[in-house]
This record gives sequence, structure tokens and C-alpha cells, in this order.
Amino acid sequence: MTNDHPDTALSELLQFAKDESRVCPMPLPWDTLWKMLPGCPEYAGQSEPHAPLILAGWTYSTDAEKADRLAYHIRWAHEHGALTAVSGYLRSLPVDARHHSDPAKPQF
Repeated sequence: MTNDHPDTALSELLQFAKDESRVCPMPLPWDTLWKMLPGCPEYAGQSEPHAPLILAGWTYSTDAEKADRLAYHIRWAHEHGALTAVSGYLRSLPVDARHHSDPAKPQF
């Protein structure tokens, strides 16, 4: 259940992102999420928000690094007015579109 207060919505989405041993979306859904972020470099020619850890980044990143990058994307969405869209997208992903780790991870 989400609250209308922006900081509460942010906290709830960050918690949702790590509940049930979630780490991050799988690469293709994560790329879609990144392209939803205001200022996405693919469209704006900027260096932020940083790209998701996909392609070589997926292979050479730990689950903690992936979780940290997703948390960064969620915070970016919050700071740039896109939290509602990002929240809806993340919450709509089916289980097989998410990367999971063991229950002790991730830690934000």
C-alpha cells in the first residue's frame, strides 16, 4: 500500500525493491526502467542518470552493486518527478522479470 506523501512513497518503493530477496529487474526490463528516467542519457546526451548494470555490467557486478544502482535509479526518479511511473512499472514486473538473491541480500 502506498502513501501519497512523496518521502513515504520513496521509502516504500525502496523497501519493495529489496523485499522477497529482490535485487533488480532483469536486464531488458531494467533498460526500459532507465529509459523512463528524466534526463536519460540515451535521449538527453547527459552522463546521468547512470546506466543500469546490464550487458558487461551485469556479469561483473555483485548483487549488492546491482541493488545499489537500482536504489540510485529509484532516488533519481523521486528527485525528478518520475517516482509514480517508476513505482508502477517496478511493481508490475512479473517474478521472472526480476533478479533475486538469497534472503539475506540485498542491503541498501
